[in-house]
Amino acid sequence: MSMSFQEVVGRKIRLDRVTNAVAILNEIGVSPNPVELQATLNLSIAADGPVGFRIYDLLGRTVGRGHLGHLTAGDHRIELPIGSIPNGVYIVRVDAGDVRLSKKFLVQR
Repeated sequence: MSMSFQEVVGRKIRLDRVTNAVAILNEIGVSPNPVELQATLNLSIAADGPVGFRIYDLLGRTVGRGHLGHLTAGDHRIELPIGSIPNGVYIVRVDAGDVRLSKKFLVQR
């Protein structure tokens, strides 16, 4: 049984009745922040699955991307490709299955 957001608001529902509710991505972070020379993407993944990322500037333009492949559950550290990115504020978006999480970071050399 699947419900729309409007049908769920104000109602108590049993979590075992919600479809596609498995979140394989728990948390993301960028360190250090602000970034000078090298950035690390820290991922906490609850279940195995395909993972990718994109880096956007504040105008919404993609300035970096990567497909990390099929990652296993657990904590992962991935080096972000920021070598040619100029100083400024950016957003990294991580896609894992149907889950998307974003984190803002600053490049300041």
